[in-house]
Amino acid sequence: MAQKLVDDHVVGVVGHANSGTSIPASRIYAEAGIPMITESATNPLLTQQGLKSVFRMVANDIRQGSVIGTYLVRDLKATKVAIVDDRTAYGQGLADQIAKAVKSAGGTVIDREFGTDKTTDWMAILTTMKNRRPDAIAFTGGDTQAASFVQQMQRLGMNVKFIAGDEACTPQFIALGGSAMTSNMYCTLAGVPPSQMPQGAAFFKRFEQRFKTPVQLYAPYAYDAVMTMAAAMQAANSTDPKAYLPKLRTVKFDGVTGLIRFDDAGDIENGAITVRQFGRKVWNDKSVVR
Repeated sequence: MAQKLVDDHVVGVVGHANSGTSIPASRIYAEAGIPMITESATNPLLTQQGLKSVFRMVANDIRQGSVIGTYLVRDLKATKVAIVDDRTAYGQGLADQIAKAVKSAGGTVIDREFGTDKTTDWMAILTTMKNRRPDAIAFTGGDTQAASFVQQMQRLGMNVKFIAGDEACTPQFIALGGSAMTSNMYCTLAGVPPSQMPQGAAFFKRFEQRFKTPVQLYAPYAYDAVMTMAAAMQAANSTDPKAYLPKLRTVKFDGVTGLIRFDDAGDIENGAITVRQFGRKVWNDKSVVR
């Protein structure tokens, strides 16, 4: 596979979107000497493999999990927290980090449960959780599963705070959640909100004019990944990965989302986490934690 990539003249990869695909794919690209930049995969393992050709545009799950767990205890005053994940590399990894942060902040994890990334029936898990009386529930899975989860919370009369990770921090979660969406619903997003992106307004306008659709969650980061890779190629005056990879490791690029610069592991420096709260049928940005 690695030799085929070279033969096909692939000189760089932007993606993949999630950790479950990014981690194994990164090893193939590294074997072929091809740099990759993911716009949204957040599992820490991706950049902990010692691969010098792997980069990430957003904060990883160590940071996101720390923010979620700390926010639950210190800001939302939840001392008893239940955690549910979808057993993917993303979901389980983020849930583990949330559990650590809840404990570090002085809270207690009273229940850990899991489904899969296809689960839509959460009633058995929720019934168990209800009996344990959590102050808040943290959910690490996709938007479709999160919507089913909060709908079933509503049926059981569980009026507790709920916070989801970035895979559920989407308009789709709001649309599918329907009447179950309340001001008790929160989510986090790896990155800054559009209002704080230095070139965000212009990018959103161009994107929507060209594609006739709202900007998707990590589109600005994917765009910046492409432009950052191109900037490294320009600095090296070459598209040969051997020539431009050293430039990519030291690049400083003013992107749509802010200054792009990677640390020694390939993670974005000063990655931000945005906390959002549901209100008036949209997510409202509460704070950005760096």
